[in-house]
Amino acid sequence: GVDISEERVGVIRQGKSPFYEPGLERALAEVFKSGQFQVATRLESVAEADVIMICVGTPAARDGAIELTMLREALNHIADALQNGDHYQIVVVRSTVVPGTTESLVWPVIERAGKFRTHPVGLAVNPEFLREGRALKDFLNPDRIVIGELNSRSGETLSKVYEAFDAPLIRTTPAAAEMIKYTSNALLATLISFSNEIARICESLPGVDVEEILEALHLDRRLTLRANGRRISAGINHYLKAGCSYGGSCLPKDLEALIALARERGLEPQLLAAVRSVNQSQRIHLVNLAERSIGELKGKRVLILGLSFKEGTDDVRDSPAFSVVAELLRRGASVVVADPLVKKEQVAELLELGAQFTHDPVSAFKGADVCFITTSAAEFKFVGAALGPAALGAKQPIVVDGRRVLPPSAVSRNHNYIAIGLGSAFHRD
Repeated sequence: GVDISEERVGVIRQGKSPFYEPGLERALAEVFKSGQFQVATRLESVAEADVIMICVGTPAARDGAIELTMLREALNHIADALQNGDHYQIVVVRSTVVPGTTESLVWPVIERAGKFRTHPVGLAVNPEFLREGRALKDFLNPDRIVIGELNSRSGETLSKVYEAFDAPLIRTTPAAAEMIKYTSNALLATLISFSNEIARICESLPGVDVEEILEALHLDRRLTLRANGRRISAGINHYLKAGCSYGGSCLPKDLEALIALARERGLEPQLLAAVRSVNQSQRIHLVNLAERSIGELKGKRVLILGLSFKEGTDDVRDSPAFSVVAELLRRGASVVVADPLVKKEQVAELLELGAQFTHDPVSAFKGADVCFITTSAAEFKFVGAALGPAALGAKQPIVVDGRRVLPPSAVSRNHNYIAIGLGSAFHRD
């Protein structure tokens, strides 16, 4: 593995992961011990490799299109190193790029490098479908492997890398492979925004809970299969769930890029634009739920439980919690934030805005006027006990459950509990 960051490479050489991902450090230790894996900051090893995978980031630019600076830099370095290759090699684009990028940007650079070689260079697109917090498991147990090949030799060479994997193998064009990745993430984003739109309607209906509505939807035979007398729920049902919006490094960025791509081609992607709009407004909606209950938030003490964009990761990129904190501070609230995985230095921008960081959310909860749950971390389930029957009558903060961590049955008679998609006066004996 090659990375230009000496600090990151140094961490990996110690068998440690530069970010939190379950099981990754153990896997790193095993491959280092076996001698199967090495890391470096220089690209000399490219000349010896059979398969060269590009995995650099493609962040969003201000106009929503993808930023290709890192890809261009990596390409130029790879092209220089390829000139010293003495056998057939293939360059594989794992980075998420819009349809047409590999053939219009990557291939011309690789083709020029090939003019200085005796042996040809292949090219393919191989998008990844990994969920943060489950990335290692997803890689080892893929639901599909997509190869967008420039030619048949490129596809055959890359296919051999995945021979040991038991998953459908799709060989197609580079542009189609690129589009498959964007379509996949656009669908997941759409399901989440759809669920949140339904949740808002449920909130207006006394006695209606979006959790119950969507659980019934999941049982549709097109979403839940029957096998040997058992119901098997489709994994995609996890995205048919209401919450405080999607975030992270993929769904928001990829949706923006797909919208920008459509507009470049003279199309107006109305559905995708609506998905984005619902997602952005859902974060403000969460704050509005609290204000409707407690009144003006100015001067109120607010605790935010969860800073990562979802549970099981320390990734705070485009996290809903950041938007919620910024809005609370704008409305004059005093905000304290907590997360079991996120470090204080990761939220410097929130601290500069005036938020405070705590390692003791239990104590902070006791002194809060309002508590928002914005990540489904197991460490935050103490809130359920704090709102349970034994606590009725005691001074409690208003709890706004943005992730539906607490079951309504546990807090059904507590008027201090508000949740996404939970209709007013909801209780079930």
